[in-house]
Amino acid sequence: MIIDDTPWEKNFKKASVKVSDGTTITGTINIREYPRLSDLIKKVEEPFLIIVGVEGSADKAKTYMVNKKYILWVEAGE
Repeated sequence: MIIDDTPWEKNFKKASVKVSDGTTITGTINIREYPRLSDLIKKVEEPFLIIVGVEGSADKAKTYMVNKKYILWVEAGE
């Protein structure tokens, strides 16, 4: 296992993610150095998309880790 201690650039974007069970998760995703959310999803080999500050959850501090294999669509927000 390789551990990368390099700090990631912080560049947060609002987004909605729909997964295969029909759930839509709306929150914030750090797209790091990428100009668009789609670039992060296509170019990063990590299997999980990290979503923070999920709307509608009782605890906005929750972090969701969604396996990209189960994502049906992603809509970037403002």
